[in-house]
Amino acid sequence: MTNNNELRKTLLAKRNSLSKEEVSNLSQIIENKLVKEINNFKSKNILCYYPLNNEVNLLKLYEKLLDDGYNLYFPVTYRDTIRFYLVDNLTDFTKGTFEVHEPDNRNIEFRGKEALVITPGLAFDKDNNRIGYGRGYYDRFLRHNKQTTPIGVCYRFQIVDDLYSTPYDVPVTKVITD
Repeated sequence: MTNNNELRKTLLAKRNSLSKEEVSNLSQIIENKLVKEINNFKSKNILCYYPLNNEVNLLKLYEKLLDDGYNLYFPVTYRDTIRFYLVDNLTDFTKGTFEVHEPDNRNIEFRGKEALVITPGLAFDKDNNRIGYGRGYYDRFLRHNKQTTPIGVCYRFQIVDDLYSTPYDVPVTKVITD
């Protein structure tokens, strides 16, 4: 079992070394697999993330989902909490905390509904544990929103044998890779 901080550094460096073309091609493969999950999901509520640097880029999928009448929510971080807000387009975003694009419209907050949570991460293991940047936003959110279904998305090289996890960590239900 590797130290999570060392693993974060290694995988972040590897992800940052991907070319734009690699990100686009690998993201398309992941998107195609994710569409099947979304089509089989019973709710039209999807909690999304806006890709940062070379994270899996699902913006084309989000546009299609908006056109198809899905309710898309994007995160905003506040101190030690993450909240998701309903959006009606992918243009009204501003860089916020940690340089992440956050929705400008924060009129309708996601509250206690069934939803699919598309969950980014720096690493996932065979037991669907995940590590992100180490601040625990998604873990706290998922712990308090048990009616949601988190699905991890990442590149294949971000899957590792074992992660050090604590009782505070919340695993995803499935991980989709290229």
